Amino acid sequence: MHSSSCGGRPARLADRNEEQPHIQQYFVHKTGALGMKVIDCCSWEGVTCSDVGRVVGVNLDSESISGGLHNSSSLFRLPVSPKPEFGLQRLRLSQIPTELGKLTNLSYLNLSKVGSFGPFGSEGPIPIEISRLTRLVTLDLSTYSYYSLPDLATLVQNLSELEELYLDGGSLPEFNPNGSFRTGASQYKFFWVLPILLLNRNNLIGKISDTFPAYCPLVALNLNGNLLEGVVPKSLSNCTSLEVLDIGNNRIQDAFPCYLKNISTLRILILRSNKFYGSVGCGRQNVTWPMLQIVDLASNNFSDRIPPSLGKLSQLESLDLSSNKLTGKIPMQLADGLIFLSVLNLSYNQLVGQIPFIKQFATFSEASYEGNKGLYGCPLKKECTSTKPSCTFWGENIVESEQIGMGYKGTNGSYEEEYSSE
Repeated sequence: MHSSSCGGRPARLADRNEEQPHIQQYFVHKTGALGMKVIDCCSWEGVTCSDVGRVVGVNLDSESISGGLHNSSSLFRLPVSPKPEFGLQRLRLSQIPTELGKLTNLSYLNLSKVGSFGPFGSEGPIPIEISRLTRLVTLDLSTYSYYSLPDLATLVQNLSELEELYLDGGSLPEFNPNGSFRTGASQYKFFWVLPILLLNRNNLIGKISDTFPAYCPLVALNLNGNLLEGVVPKSLSNCTSLEVLDIGNNRIQDAFPCYLKNISTLRILILRSNKFYGSVGCGRQNVTWPMLQIVDLASNNFSDRIPPSLGKLSQLESLDLSSNKLTGKIPMQLADGLIFLSVLNLSYNQLVGQIPFIKQFATFSEASYEGNKGLYGCPLKKECTSTKPSCTFWGENIVESEQIGMGYKGTNGSYEEEYSSE
């Protein structure tokens, strides 16, 4: 890497006449050749510098350049800080340069949506040279629909500092029929030692490997929108720091995973649109999720009664139990205990009795309860007597799963804030 600084200091990058044409030749900016007259690299669009003129970030998105990133580009000789960030986002590139492998101090590399604009990204794979970036903490390869990956295990095996790996919305050939999630489990154990792992919408098949280590550091695991079967592995209970678990929209057939109740940090639990069955309750198990805020168990085969113990989830903000086979009455404990509940969906079950129209439950509309022939009372039009009481509620808070809070969209598995790959 070049040893000088940018930002108007002596010995700037482009002071040598032979270096400036590289920028002009290989970057086409929306207003003309990038850097044609500007030789201070800290003034280039998308480049961020420190106070001493060293590059700390490069963000090249679809609004700034198009065309190719040639391996001889001066971009890869910028004077960088010890821990720079580099983002190629939404670019029209014919090939990702292998020179990326020389930016060995990179801590953050975002290649999301590279090549997702027609044929521009169809000519080359993500370079194996990325495996040399041993200081990477975050690697985002999400939505790489026009690129092929090298062997994934080889790509990340040397990235000992990696904490966040984003592969959502792409296609992992290693896990498809000739190398499924099941048969490749031992080869990809490195997945389970990453704090944040997003593998949603990757057409993964097979079972979730029961190989989560004893000191599993996972904070967020998203496997939404795949073709996974089998059960929820019991070794997942080793991940005692887990905050987000989303295995919705798969083919998992299992009872409710009560063994995960020892994970006191869990805030979001998404099991929707699978083949879960049996009771939602966990018998006499007294351990609860004190931080749980979102529960989505919709579109499964859960049966039996709604357990009154759900009323102990005092931080719960969203509860979706719709489209199951739940029976019995709505426990009064839910209305008494869930004081922060803003989203409720109990529709299309087999519930009976009068709706507890008190506290937060007095804010939900008819849509929260529709499809239960045995329910009556406010806010439903169906009453048990000829005298119709007055129904006054504060809002229509039944919403679709993708609208629930916490910056999370349940149906498509994307994390908009804390765990976003956008």
